[in-house]
Amino acid sequence: QGKYDKKRGRLFKIRDVKKGDDYGALRETLTRRLTRAKLENDLPDLVIVDGGKGQLSSAQEVFKNLDIATVDLISLAKQEGKHDKTLTQEKVFVQNQSDPIILPLHSPLLFLLQRIRDETHRRAIGFHRKRRDKRVISSMIDEIPGIGDIKRKRLLRHFGSLHRILAASPADLLAVQEITSKD
Repeated sequence: QGKYDKKRGRLFKIRDVKKGDDYGALRETLTRRLTRAKLENDLPDLVIVDGGKGQLSSAQEVFKNLDIATVDLISLAKQEGKHDKTLTQEKVFVQNQSDPIILPLHSPLLFLLQRIRDETHRRAIGFHRKRRDKRVISSMIDEIPGIGDIKRKRLLRHFGSLHRILAASPADLLAVQEITSKD
């Protein structure tokens, strides 16, 4: 209905592709998402890929491998060299059409496509930042002798952040369940 449906949004941890392989990551993500959607009989009407002809080709490859012909596929590419918040001339690449569609700068369709892309970027960046922060916190606490998984979880639950744990006094630390002076 023209509104974002949070329940159908998915975020993926890339598992089987080396860092920096954007096309491989796109193929993995689409394969995992569309395989599940196909099994649940919940395929989308349209898939929008962020990028140009290369990303569209990778997505088409996934569609072909999964034998999906009922879903429309487009890719949306920003004006070359422009990655800021100003008005940009976007190119919409469509399957089986060599030249992109250029939407007028003030087109409502262009604004809708940009909003979809920007919201997707916002969610993905937030997801990756959260994962990175968890890794950093866990690795720093893991370096403390005598602190294992259970005590790490208790400390984080009690204090809420690594910063607060580091700022805590010895008495504050001893107030946490099963933390003793020998830890």
